[in-house]
Amino acid sequence: MDQTNNTREVDIILKRREGWVYSGKTRYPRLTMAMIYENKEFIGNIHVQQVLENNWYGNFNWKRCSLKRRLLKISTRIFCIPLMAFLTAFHPNNSWLVHQKESPVILFVDSSIMFIIFLFILTWENNIDRKTMNRGFPTTYAEPFVILFTFGYLWRTMRLLMLQGVARFFRFNWNIWELIMLIFLLITITCWIIAFLTYNIGPGNISIPRKDWPPLEPILIAESALVFAIFMAFLKILFLIQLHPIFGPLQMSLASMLKDCLRFIVVIIIFLVAFGVGVNNLYSYYEGMKYNGTDGESKKQGDSFISFWQTLLTLYWSMFGLSERSSAELVIENGNEHYLTEATGFILFTAFAFTMIIVVINMLIASLTNSYQRVQDNNMDEWAYGKTQVFLNHMDGILVIPVPFNMLFEWINDLRSFIQDMRNKNKKWHCSFFHGCFMADVHGEENEREYLSLMSEIRSRYFLKNCKLFSLGVPQISDDFCANDDDD
Repeated sequence: MDQTNNTREVDIILKRREGWVYSGKTRYPRLTMAMIYENKEFIGNIHVQQVLENNWYGNFNWKRCSLKRRLLKISTRIFCIPLMAFLTAFHPNNSWLVHQKESPVILFVDSSIMFIIFLFILTWENNIDRKTMNRGFPTTYAEPFVILFTFGYLWRTMRLLMLQGVARFFRFNWNIWELIMLIFLLITITCWIIAFLTYNIGPGNISIPRKDWPPLEPILIAESALVFAIFMAFLKILFLIQLHPIFGPLQMSLASMLKDCLRFIVVIIIFLVAFGVGVNNLYSYYEGMKYNGTDGESKKQGDSFISFWQTLLTLYWSMFGLSERSSAELVIENGNEHYLTEATGFILFTAFAFTMIIVVINMLIASLTNSYQRVQDNNMDEWAYGKTQVFLNHMDGILVIPVPFNMLFEWINDLRSFIQDMRNKNKKWHCSFFHGCFMADVHGEENEREYLSLMSEIRSRYFLKNCKLFSLGVPQISDDFCANDDDD
C-alpha cells in the first residue's frame, strides 16, 4: 500500500474481490476481509484511511464545521429523516436524496439521532411508578414506541444477517451484543402481551397488590428483562464514540481488557467448581447442628459450606475479602470435635484464597495492564480499526433508512431493487446460509486488466526504490536481483 501514488490506486486494491467468500454487499471486500481477520496494520495504513475518510464524508463538509454548525445540522436532520425514508421507498432517484446518500456520515448521524431518541424512550418506560402499577399491561404510553423501535432494530438485524450471512455477521462482537439486547426486549414485549391477555381482557384478577404476586409474574419478568436491555442499549454508546480521537482508543483498550477478563473468568469458574464440590460434600452432614456449652455459650453450624450453591457464593465473595475465617469452622451438637474434617476444610479454604487472591487476581491485573499498554503503543492502528467498524456499517449500502422508518419503507426499496436486478441478465442471485444473499455480476464486478496493470506498476516501483536504497548502502533486497534488474 505504501507504493500507491493516489487514492484511485488504493480504491482499486480495496475493491479487489479475489478470495472474497462472504456476502457481495460490500464496497471494499479487501478491507472487510482485513477487518474479519483483524489485520490492523493494513487497516491503519495512512492511504487506506485517507480513501475511507474521503468516501465517509463525501460531499458533506463535516470535519471543517464548527461545533455550533454541527449541532445546527444535527437538529435539522431530525426533520429530514422521515422525508429521506419516504423518498428512498417511493422516489429513489431524487437528486436531493442521491446527494445525501453520497455521504455515509449523514446516515450515521441519522442513525445516532434515532438511537438517542430510543434511549430516552427506554428511560421513560423504566421510570414507571411501580407503587400504583397493576398486573396488566403497563400504561406509561411509552410502550408503543418501545415496541416500534424494537421491531425496527429487529428488522435491521435480520436484514443484516440475511445480506451478510452468518459467518460474517457473527464475526463482529457488536452484532452479537445488539442481538442479545433485542432478545431481552422481545422477552419484555412478550410478557406485556401475556399480561394484557391474562388480566386486561382475560379473567385474571388485575388488582392483587404487588407484594402478593407470584415470583414468575409476567410483569416481573418483563421488568427484569427490560433492565438488562436498557443496560446493553446504553453501553452501545461505546460503539458510537469509536470515531472520537480520544474516546476511540480508550474504547478499544476497554474491549481488549474485557476479553482478558473473559479468559480469566473461565479459570476462576474451574477453581470455584473444583473447591466447591469437595468442600460442600465434606460439610453437608453437619447442616443445622447447634452446640450449647456449659458456660452458656451457643454455637451454630454456619451455612457457608452446607450446599453447593452456598459454597460457590462463599468462595466467590472470599476473593473480595467478604467471607469470614470462621466460615470453615465445624460445630457438632454433642460437643465432639472432628479435627481432621475441620482441618481439611481450612486447608482447602486457605488454598483457594491463596490461589485466587495472590496468584490468579494478580495475573489478571498484569494481563490487563499489558493489554492496555499494547493498545496505547499502537494507538493509531487500534483507533483506525475501531473507526473502520463504524465506517463499513454505513458505507456498504445495507443500513440506509434509520430505525424505526426502515420497517415501514425499506422493504419497498429492497423489493424494487430485487426486481430490477432479476431483470438484469448480467447479474445472478446467490443465497447461502453462511455467506448471505446477494446479487453478483456474472462477468465479475471489477476490471481485471486494470488491477493487474496496477500491480505491475507497484512491483516496479517497489524494486526500483529498494535497488536505489541498495546502491546507497542500505541493503533491502539481494544485490544479485538488482544486478539482473539493471541488465534487463
